[in-house]
Amino acid sequence: DPSPGLLAIRERLRERAEAAFAQFNAEWSGSTSASFFSEVDAVATTVRGAARADVEIERKYLLKSVPDEARRALRTDIDQGYIPGAKLHERIRRVTIRQGTGPADVRYYRTVKLGEGVVRTEIEEQTTEAIFDAMWPLTKGRRLRKRRYVVDHDGKTWEIDEFRRRDLILAEIELA
Repeated sequence: DPSPGLLAIRERLRERAEAAFAQFNAEWSGSTSASFFSEVDAVATTVRGAARADVEIERKYLLKSVPDEARRALRTDIDQGYIPGAKLHERIRRVTIRQGTGPADVRYYRTVKLGEGVVRTEIEEQTTEAIFDAMWPLTKGRRLRKRRYVVDHDGKTWEIDEFRRRDLILAEIELA
């Protein structure tokens, strides 16, 4: 008959559970855990502040053509691809900067955007050509090419994008 053995095991497990709860209660209830939770709150405040630093507020406008002032400004060519995702929106970019007749400067970026609407969190980092080349195939069917003109006007920076193979010109400004 296994009943006496099972009852003994049940009793030991109950005693262990009560002892574990008593230890937890002594170590974490009341003022004994206040310093720990104070440190957790400080970390949360720091993380929130860092996230706010990466928040972008932008407005976009549809233009009929690229303004003449923009055509005389700094020009970059951008190959951009989006990596599939439901909640996390990640893109990679190859940015080719041309100034004068010298050689082009090529840079690579990874960007993650969270949120929707006018105010979103954006985290961007420069990356390597090798990472770009490894991730680019993931963007098949989700790519675009555009020429970007950067125009400073009244202390604000406008980015005007002329999309390739599309009749689309967008102007964007980031606000404080």
